Amino acid sequence: MAQEMVKDYDVKLFNGGGYMGPPELFIHTDKEIKTLSDLKGLKIRAAGDGGAILSRVGAGVVFMPAGEIFESMTRGVIDAFECSNPTVDWDLGLNEVGKYVYSGGCRQPYEFNPFMVNQKSWNELPDDLKVIVEEVAGLETYRIYSQMCNWDMESLDKFRDYGCIVGQVTPEMTADWMEVANEFYAVKAAEDAFMAEVLDSYNSFQAAFDSIWAKP
Repeated sequence: MAQEMVKDYDVKLFNGGGYMGPPELFIHTDKEIKTLSDLKGLKIRAAGDGGAILSRVGAGVVFMPAGEIFESMTRGVIDAFECSNPTVDWDLGLNEVGKYVYSGGCRQPYEFNPFMVNQKSWNELPDDLKVIVEEVAGLETYRIYSQMCNWDMESLDKFRDYGCIVGQVTPEMTADWMEVANEFYAVKAAEDAFMAEVLDSYNSFQAAFDSIWAKP
């Protein structure tokens, strides 16, 4: 489906090759969050579909570059923010703003930025180099994913040691988020046939996966 999405562009995507990031933190805030309704009325830095879903639960969504989050929290321009995974957030010094740090993959379970190259340039490579490049791309994907998972665990400990209160969103909050998210994507799917096809593929894969490895 990714290949179909870029078929009209002069690019080649590597199947299984790219940056695959671990789940982002759900949110940083100075207010304790126990339910999805606790986000209502908060000014939250967010982006993309996650931001649109936050709007649906009553949050005031503000978009800004990651580099402006620290100052905006300090000045009270925003009440909370989502940014990235624990390692990136720690490296940005965001442990100093936002007393509560909530993990939970329901808002952003992963991100995947595929490796891509100009199709004409790719076609000019000899076949043996094509094989090497594709193999290295695939190996690098899993190498950095494993490394990021380890860094994230270490970074969460750094947040705790600094004095942040690190917790997870509750199962009930996750379920409520998924309900709102599914409503949001149902609208998207009704407007875009290709989006509907992608979502159907996602949901079918999830059902097949869960039939083998049941959720705890």
